[in-house]
Amino acid sequence: MTQGNVPEDLATIAHRLADEGYVLITGLLGEAELALARASHAADGRAAKELARTKLRTLSSCLHTMSGGHDPGAAEGRLRLAVVLSVAVARSGSPHPDGLHAPVAERGGKEPAAIRFGTVATPGSALLFDTRRVYVEGVGAVDGPVCLTVGPQRYGEGVAGPDADRASALAERIVGVFHEVLGEEGAGSGASFFELGGTSLEALRVVSLLREREHVRLELSDFFAQGSPAELAAIALSRCCEDEAGPGSSLRSRARRRARRYFPLSLSQEGLYAMDHGVKGAGFFNSVWWMRFQGAVDLVAVEGAVNDAVLRQPTLRTVIESHGGRPAQRVLPQPVPIGRADLRDRGGRGLRRIMAGEAARGFDLERQAPARFQLVRLADDTTALVGTVHHVAFDGVSCDLLIDEIAHAYAVRLGASDSRPELRRHYADFAEWQRDTLRGDRLAEHLDGLRAALSRPSPRIAPAPERKYGFLGHVEEFEVPEATAQRLAAAAARQGTSLFVLLVAAMTRLGTRLSGEPRQTVSVQAANRSWPGSEHIVGCFSNVLPVVGNGHEEVVPTAHAGVVEALRHEEMPFDAALSLLGDEGFDLRAGLPPLGFALQTSPGRRIELPGCAVTTGQFTETGDTVDPTPFPLVLELWEDEGLRGVVRSLRDAWPDDSYQRALGQLHGALADASLCGGR
Repeated sequence: MTQGNVPEDLATIAHRLADEGYVLITGLLGEAELALARASHAADGRAAKELARTKLRTLSSCLHTMSGGHDPGAAEGRLRLAVVLSVAVARSGSPHPDGLHAPVAERGGKEPAAIRFGTVATPGSALLFDTRRVYVEGVGAVDGPVCLTVGPQRYGEGVAGPDADRASALAERIVGVFHEVLGEEGAGSGASFFELGGTSLEALRVVSLLREREHVRLELSDFFAQGSPAELAAIALSRCCEDEAGPGSSLRSRARRRARRYFPLSLSQEGLYAMDHGVKGAGFFNSVWWMRFQGAVDLVAVEGAVNDAVLRQPTLRTVIESHGGRPAQRVLPQPVPIGRADLRDRGGRGLRRIMAGEAARGFDLERQAPARFQLVRLADDTTALVGTVHHVAFDGVSCDLLIDEIAHAYAVRLGASDSRPELRRHYADFAEWQRDTLRGDRLAEHLDGLRAALSRPSPRIAPAPERKYGFLGHVEEFEVPEATAQRLAAAAARQGTSLFVLLVAAMTRLGTRLSGEPRQTVSVQAANRSWPGSEHIVGCFSNVLPVVGNGHEEVVPTAHAGVVEALRHEEMPFDAALSLLGDEGFDLRAGLPPLGFALQTSPGRRIELPGCAVTTGQFTETGDTVDPTPFPLVLELWEDEGLRGVVRSLRDAWPDDSYQRALGQLHGALADASLCGGR
């Protein structure tokens, strides 16, 4: 919160901070007091002081109510709340190191440590700053006078020093997280994450770990724009690391969940729901994956683990109903049913046929939860769990999360692990935050950026005219040669960028090879998980972003710049943006990207559980299929001891042998990208 933003409801703020385990930061209230008092403090310091004391009495009453009428500090065990009450005193005149402060009530009856001018205190202390610009822990740079109490130490434990010292200390801890994620020794604070061989997917893990441990908010785009620990620390310290959800949204959502009331759809869900209606519930948007348990498998525990995971992730048991004339989501109280099949008499054959059937069978989203599961016995010691989830509740990251949730819940049921705490946020909270946030200047900025990316017609890469593309698709497996994959990884590290950027550069090169035009726009898949807490939530977060590059010259630098610019708009769902731009009369069709690209984590994993081992995978049906997307050519790759994946194409866009020639050009573009020295 910055000065000038006055909280309208002190109880809402206090309850929310208490609910999320924070020490109550009364300095936020102090800032509000100053904002109200500034107009009067020069003329009447007594009036400002009385206003501050009135606020203190209001807060005390609020805390008294929260603690059930007892001393606020006595409620710490129940509310996880440590209370320090302080008063901001606005006054005129020359600054004095001791300043003026009202009596301070602290839990346990202890007095706070001596207040020194211009210092940053340890958690639980009170600070009084006079009329100078100072940096305040957890708030940022503010103009005094301000008095606050400090919550959990934001950037590590112990007493924080000056800004430069804190930045250096945070940078060292970021180096440690780099080492943990990459396994790289000797990384200094000046080494770029991508120079150390990191990928964009690993950068997302760094973002998650730093958010959990240091309470700093970094975004994937920061790694592309800067990337070294020192630079990332500077960004984190300059960015006010506050909860991005509105003060009341978490409380509103919890109340609705308790009452099983309706939530709005996220913008991505709204688009997918409309498309699902358009294809009459066909299985175009299904994701099918499997977990193969081998060994002494407890099937009852497997079924229970699935139920535990579904109960923990409410979006998997949500139906979409009409509420107030608009589609809205409602969380069902019970887990989804689990089917059973037995293929032991067939020697385990037929599993792929079952998964193909699951992929083709749609969901009735108004009446059915968007997830279903089936336990398939393959042998006496082998069982496959097949999961099918609609994209309205799922994305690529969600697949990894759900598999991990089920595996952990299985271990808990067998007594080999401890239960995880309840999630503080759910996908419905994100949907409300998105609706509240993407408006006004923030929405206009995203629309301006996307309008600029799509303002010029995209060159035609396929021989057939676009009106003849149709929806008959073709999917075939694709593998980057091992030597090329190794050179790509080395080239990315050498140039201080990510493998993702280098592959985007290869796609722009492909576009230029196929069309002869240097300017290319590539549609890329982005995780879109910068919202705090999203790293633990199953849901439809992923987004499509248009990246503008040049496939003729400066291929890698322009791809890098294009990715950085595109990630600035990661939170704006592409389909929703297109709809809004279309309503403005903006001609979209000519500027839509003809090429698509996605880089994902490997679907294949091995997990050791009590008494058995689990291998995982994702089902992808190859051959002819129906494809409702408009892209003539899409490359999807997984990092799986190399680079492998699939190529998706619209068959009518590539007559005769033009498709095979395009595949040859794709291999050539990848080879070019692996050999280029930053050009």
